[in-house]
Amino acid sequence: MTGLSAEKDRLVEECQGLVRHLAQQVRKRIPSWVEMDDLIGYGQVGLMQAARDFDPGRGNKFSTFAFYRIRGAIYEGVNKLMWFRAARSPESKYGPMADDLLETTAAEKSAGAQDDLAAEASWLGRMTASLAMVYLVSAGSEGRPLDLVDTKAEDPWSGLSDNESKNKLAEALEQLPPDAAALLRAVYYEDRTLQEAANRLGISKSWASRMHAKALEQLAQKLGGSERRGSAA
Repeated sequence: MTGLSAEKDRLVEECQGLVRHLAQQVRKRIPSWVEMDDLIGYGQVGLMQAARDFDPGRGNKFSTFAFYRIRGAIYEGVNKLMWFRAARSPESKYGPMADDLLETTAAEKSAGAQDDLAAEASWLGRMTASLAMVYLVSAGSEGRPLDLVDTKAEDPWSGLSDNESKNKLAEALEQLPPDAAALLRAVYYEDRTLQEAANRLGISKSWASRMHAKALEQLAQKLGGSERRGSAA
């Protein structure tokens, strides 16, 4: 048994160069944010599996047998890594929360429908600002670049640098009513669903949806007011 284990260790040691070579080849075909060390780690898993399953009695060279196991393990690892990154991206949180916002505000707008063009324009402006807040909070909660720097834009938050945006966002959250701030933190920073956040606050999901919409509007107003004060100074 010891001799068999030693032989497998020898095979693994001999193929370390193959693991690195395949990792380098895969590295050229995938996004730059994937770390080389991660690829090598995935390859090592494939190599260990190959050493475990290799049967020299079948007449194959171990390096040939291991080649496909190593490469397959690297690609499998990359696929899982990319899936996890996509699942945790701001866009994954932005989509469902933006949908909830649109559904809630559309229902409220229908309930108090007006044919006044000025009222319609005002509602559209608030909706645009609130949707921007959904993305801003989603991106900020993930610690990722907010991509909102535009010195020519008129939106109060879009001329801010990344760090300034995050700092002003944190300050604005602190100024919200406690329940509203708790709701946003639960959904965007603690990765809770809207239903879970509602349960924590002891309110219905529909009420949480309305609170979410109102909190985003307040957040946009606070950031806008903060930026206008900064410009005046």
